[in-house]
Amino acid sequence: MRITTLLWFAIVGTALYGCSKHSPVQPAPVSELPPNLKAYEGTIYWPDIPIGGMTAASPRTGPDALANHETNQVVAGTGALPLVRQVCAGSFPDYQIHFYVNDELWWDRASSTTAPVGAHLWLGIYGMMWVPPDTGTYVIRIVLDATNRYQESDETDNEVSFKVRVIPPDLVAGMLEVIEWRNGYPYRVNSVTAGTPVQVVAWSFARGPFANHRAVLEGPDGVMLDHRATLAGGTIFPDIRQDTVACTPRIPGTSQFRYVVDPDGNFFDGNRANNTAIMDLTVLPAAATR
Repeated sequence: MRITTLLWFAIVGTALYGCSKHSPVQPAPVSELPPNLKAYEGTIYWPDIPIGGMTAASPRTGPDALANHETNQVVAGTGALPLVRQVCAGSFPDYQIHFYVNDELWWDRASSTTAPVGAHLWLGIYGMMWVPPDTGTYVIRIVLDATNRYQESDETDNEVSFKVRVIPPDLVAGMLEVIEWRNGYPYRVNSVTAGTPVQVVAWSFARGPFANHRAVLEGPDGVMLDHRATLAGGTIFPDIRQDTVACTPRIPGTSQFRYVVDPDGNFFDGNRANNTAIMDLTVLPAAATR
């Protein structure tokens, strides 16, 4: 009985667990890819993009890719971060990245990266903040492993160049509005009855730095506002200011409001044609109805 039981366990155990010669074979380890650092493309990132929008520009690649309004354009006086997108295979601890502006070394930094075995690793590496000194076209060149510390499978793909167009700053007298309050709600109007209190709202916008510039609002009775203001907008999103002045038109006819920013021309402004905003308000006699 004991021998029969032992034989039964031996047969069942073999059926359930198998013999060692039939055990699964471990897969061979994946071989590493040839070590290489590749500068895939270069571009710039505008820090004035709101938090959550950490997306850089998507330029046309290549050394002759000219910038347009959407890509690789910076307003003078504002900053941008050069960015290189790199592809890595292998391990590269403490390699040097050089950033050049018009072939002059502008900044260098150390970086380390290690790709998973048998795979490529994509990274976006930022440079230091760059504030262009003047308007014009600049060429930014970024070189990976600039000191040739590591031997790579391809030594010809370590750098990328792209052009950045720097445009003048722009201060704008954006628009004028006249607001009439009725039953607790604001209404934008082009005509009011004489004797009706209203608010004149002057909007101004700026791309670039305009610290302590002068802004003047004039109405039918003379100067309504003459003060100093500071705006400092970025390349993508302008700085915005809203000034509100209360008044009560009393003379029927046409009342004109005129808003001028930097009327004395003290600031570098790429477009002075938009420094003035004008609005006409029709003032109706008190007995008239609209």
